[in-house]
Amino acid sequence: MAMGLSSEDPFSYMASTERLWEDVLKPTTLVLKNQYIAPETEPTNWLYQIGRDVTAIPQKATSMTFEKIENTESLEVDSSTSIKSHNRHIFYLAHPLGAQYRADIPPYYLTSVSGDTLGNISLETSKSRLGKIIFKVLVSSGRSWTDHPLFHQNAELLFSVKQKWANGHYIWTNSNNKQVAYEDNKYDQHRLVITASMKTDIRDALVATWC
Repeated sequence: MAMGLSSEDPFSYMASTERLWEDVLKPTTLVLKNQYIAPETEPTNWLYQIGRDVTAIPQKATSMTFEKIENTESLEVDSSTSIKSHNRHIFYLAHPLGAQYRADIPPYYLTSVSGDTLGNISLETSKSRLGKIIFKVLVSSGRSWTDHPLFHQNAELLFSVKQKWANGHYIWTNSNNKQVAYEDNKYDQHRLVITASMKTDIRDALVATWC
Protein backbone atom coordinates (compact mmCIF):
# COMPACT_ATOMS: atom_id res chain seq x y z
CA MET A 1 0.00 0.00 0.00
CA ALA A 2 1.44 3.39 -0.97
CA MET A 3 2.00 5.87 1.86
CA GLY A 4 -0.38 8.82 1.80
CA LEU A 5 -1.19 11.91 3.79
CA SER A 6 -3.50 11.46 6.73
CA SER A 7 -6.53 13.69 7.11
CA GLU A 8 -4.63 15.78 9.69
CA ASP A 9 -1.57 16.44 7.55
CA PRO A 10 -3.02 19.40 5.58
CA PHE A 11 -3.83 21.19 8.83
CA SER A 12 -0.34 20.54 10.20
CA TYR A 13 1.12 21.94 6.98
CA MET A 14 -1.07 25.04 7.21
CA ALA A 15 -0.08 25.64 10.82
CA SER A 16 3.59 25.26 9.92
CA THR A 17 3.20 27.70 7.02
CA GLU A 18 1.47 30.24 9.28
CA ARG A 19 4.36 30.05 11.79
CA LEU A 20 6.84 30.55 8.95
CA TRP A 21 5.07 33.70 7.74
CA GLU A 22 4.78 35.01 11.31
CA ASP A 23 8.59 34.98 11.47
CA VAL A 24 8.82 37.22 8.36
CA LEU A 25 8.41 40.91 9.24
CA LYS A 26 7.03 43.43 6.77
CA PRO A 27 8.76 46.70 5.83
CA THR A 28 8.44 49.41 8.44
CA THR A 29 9.99 52.65 9.69
CA LEU A 30 11.66 52.59 13.11
CA VAL A 31 12.46 55.65 15.20
CA LEU A 32 15.19 55.90 17.82
CA LYS A 33 14.39 58.19 20.75
CA ASN A 34 16.71 58.27 23.75
CA GLN A 35 17.29 54.57 24.49
CA TYR A 36 14.18 53.16 22.81
CA ILE A 37 13.28 52.12 19.27
CA ALA A 38 9.65 51.97 18.15
CA PRO A 39 7.65 51.94 14.91
CA GLU A 40 6.97 55.43 13.60
CA THR A 41 3.24 54.63 13.48
CA GLU A 42 3.21 53.33 17.09
CA PRO A 43 5.67 55.49 19.05
CA THR A 44 4.76 53.94 22.42
CA ASN A 45 5.08 50.35 21.19
CA TRP A 46 8.76 49.97 22.04
CA LEU A 47 10.50 47.12 20.21
CA TYR A 48 14.12 47.53 21.36
CA GLN A 49 16.02 49.14 24.23
CA ILE A 50 19.69 50.16 24.28
CA GLY A 51 21.77 50.42 27.44
CA ARG A 52 22.90 53.98 26.71
CA ASP A 53 22.30 56.82 24.27
CA VAL A 54 24.18 55.81 21.11
CA THR A 55 23.84 59.29 19.61
CA ALA A 56 26.04 60.89 22.29
CA ILE A 57 29.43 62.13 21.09
CA PRO A 58 31.89 61.14 22.37
CA GLN A 59 30.68 57.77 23.63
CA LYS A 60 31.44 57.22 27.31
CA ALA A 61 30.92 53.43 27.27
CA THR A 62 32.94 50.73 25.57
CA SER A 63 30.07 48.25 25.67
CA MET A 64 26.30 48.50 26.00
CA THR A 65 23.33 46.16 25.94
CA PHE A 66 20.88 45.77 23.06
CA GLU A 67 17.61 44.26 24.22
CA LYS A 68 14.41 43.21 22.51
CA ILE A 69 11.14 44.11 24.21
CA GLU A 70 8.70 41.24 23.86
CA ASN A 71 4.98 41.17 24.59
CA THR A 72 4.35 37.93 26.42
CA GLU A 73 0.68 37.87 27.42
CA SER A 74 -2.48 39.93 27.69
CA LEU A 75 -3.92 40.69 31.09
CA GLU A 76 -7.40 41.98 31.92
CA VAL A 77 -7.10 45.07 34.08
CA ASP A 78 -10.22 47.12 34.95
CA SER A 79 -12.10 45.71 31.95
CA SER A 80 -9.32 46.74 29.57
CA THR A 81 -6.54 44.69 28.03
CA SER A 82 -3.02 45.29 29.27
CA ILE A 83 0.04 43.82 27.61
CA LYS A 84 2.73 42.32 29.82
CA SER A 85 6.23 42.59 28.36
CA HIS A 86 9.83 41.80 29.22
CA ASN A 87 13.26 42.60 27.82
CA ARG A 88 15.38 39.89 26.22
CA HIS A 89 19.07 40.69 26.01
CA ILE A 90 20.33 39.61 22.58
CA PHE A 91 23.53 41.60 21.82
CA TYR A 92 26.36 43.56 23.37
CA LEU A 93 27.34 46.55 21.23
CA ALA A 94 31.09 47.03 21.60
CA HIS A 95 33.53 49.84 20.78
CA PRO A 96 36.61 49.01 22.89
CA LEU A 97 39.00 51.68 24.08
CA GLY A 98 42.08 51.80 21.87
CA ALA A 99 40.49 49.48 19.31
CA GLN A 100 42.03 51.49 16.47
CA TYR A 101 45.45 50.34 17.67
CA ARG A 102 44.55 46.65 17.90
CA ALA A 103 44.60 44.02 15.17
CA ASP A 104 42.73 41.25 17.04
CA ILE A 105 39.30 42.93 17.13
CA PRO A 106 37.45 45.43 14.92
CA PRO A 107 36.70 48.95 16.22
CA TYR A 108 32.96 48.20 16.27
CA TYR A 109 31.29 44.82 16.73
CA LEU A 110 28.34 42.99 18.27
CA THR A 111 28.51 39.85 20.37
CA SER A 112 25.57 37.51 20.71
CA VAL A 113 24.01 36.70 24.07
CA SER A 114 20.99 34.71 22.93
CA GLY A 115 21.06 31.46 20.96
CA ASP A 116 18.24 32.90 18.83
CA THR A 117 20.54 35.43 17.16
CA LEU A 118 22.65 34.92 14.06
CA GLY A 119 26.00 34.98 15.88
CA ASN A 120 28.73 37.55 16.46
CA ILE A 121 28.81 40.44 14.01
CA SER A 122 31.78 42.60 13.02
CA LEU A 123 31.84 45.89 11.12
CA GLU A 124 34.73 46.34 8.70
CA THR A 125 35.27 49.88 7.41
CA SER A 126 36.79 51.14 4.19
CA LYS A 127 36.48 54.18 1.91
CA SER A 128 35.34 54.50 -1.67
CA ARG A 129 37.36 56.35 -4.29
CA LEU A 130 35.29 59.45 -3.47
CA GLY A 131 36.05 59.20 0.22
CA LYS A 132 32.65 57.85 1.32
CA ILE A 133 32.69 55.41 4.24
CA ILE A 134 31.65 51.81 3.52
CA PHE A 135 30.85 49.21 6.18
CA LYS A 136 30.83 45.46 5.64
CA VAL A 137 28.64 43.74 8.21
CA LEU A 138 30.03 40.23 8.66
CA VAL A 139 28.40 37.47 10.71
CA SER A 140 30.22 34.60 12.44
CA SER A 141 27.44 32.03 12.79
CA GLY A 142 27.24 30.07 16.03
CA ARG A 143 29.60 32.39 17.91
CA SER A 144 28.69 34.25 21.10
CA TRP A 145 30.34 36.62 23.57
CA THR A 146 31.94 33.66 25.40
CA ASP A 147 33.83 32.34 22.36
CA HIS A 148 37.50 32.95 21.62
CA PRO A 149 38.21 34.05 19.02
CA LEU A 150 34.97 35.96 18.62
CA PHE A 151 34.92 35.77 14.81
CA HIS A 152 35.45 33.21 12.07
CA GLN A 153 38.16 33.94 9.54
CA ASN A 154 35.62 33.21 6.79
CA ALA A 155 32.74 35.24 8.27
CA GLU A 156 29.81 35.69 5.87
CA LEU A 157 28.64 39.00 4.44
CA LEU A 158 25.31 39.99 5.95
CA PHE A 159 24.98 43.63 4.82
CA SER A 160 26.91 46.32 3.05
CA VAL A 161 26.34 49.84 4.37
CA LYS A 162 27.22 52.84 2.22
CA GLN A 163 26.82 56.58 2.57
CA LYS A 164 24.19 58.24 0.42
CA TRP A 165 25.59 60.93 -1.85
CA ALA A 166 23.29 63.78 -0.91
CA ASN A 167 23.32 63.90 2.88
CA GLY A 168 25.88 61.43 4.23
CA HIS A 169 23.26 59.06 5.65
CA TYR A 170 23.52 55.35 4.99
CA ILE A 171 21.80 52.67 2.91
CA TRP A 172 21.84 48.93 3.69
CA THR A 173 22.05 46.25 1.00
CA ASN A 174 22.01 42.49 1.55
CA SER A 175 24.52 39.94 0.25
CA ASN A 176 22.69 39.99 -3.12
CA ASN A 177 23.23 43.78 -3.36
CA LYS A 178 19.50 44.45 -2.90
CA GLN A 179 18.59 47.50 -0.83
CA VAL A 180 16.84 46.52 2.40
CA ALA A 181 16.93 49.76 4.44
CA TYR A 182 18.13 53.33 4.59
CA GLU A 183 18.78 55.90 7.30
CA ASP A 184 16.77 59.11 7.39
CA ASN A 185 16.64 62.09 9.77
CA LYS A 186 13.23 63.35 8.68
CA TYR A 187 11.50 65.59 11.25
CA ASP A 188 14.84 65.73 13.13
CA GLN A 189 14.36 62.13 14.21
CA HIS A 190 16.75 59.19 13.96
CA ARG A 191 14.81 56.94 11.54
CA LEU A 192 15.60 53.59 9.95
CA VAL A 193 13.35 52.91 6.97
CA ILE A 194 13.25 49.14 6.36
CA THR A 195 12.21 48.61 2.75
CA ALA A 196 12.20 44.80 2.50
CA SER A 197 10.49 41.97 4.34
CA MET A 198 12.90 39.89 6.40
CA LYS A 199 13.11 37.27 9.11
CA THR A 200 13.05 38.38 12.73
CA ASP A 201 16.68 37.52 13.49
CA ILE A 202 17.84 39.36 10.36
CA ARG A 203 15.92 42.49 11.38
CA ASP A 204 17.30 42.27 14.92
CA ALA A 205 20.82 42.26 13.47
CA LEU A 206 19.99 45.10 11.06
CA VAL A 207 18.66 47.35 13.83
CA ALA A 208 21.58 46.51 16.12
CA THR A 209 24.15 47.38 13.44
CA TRP A 210 22.30 50.64 12.80
CA CYS A 211 22.78 51.50 16.48
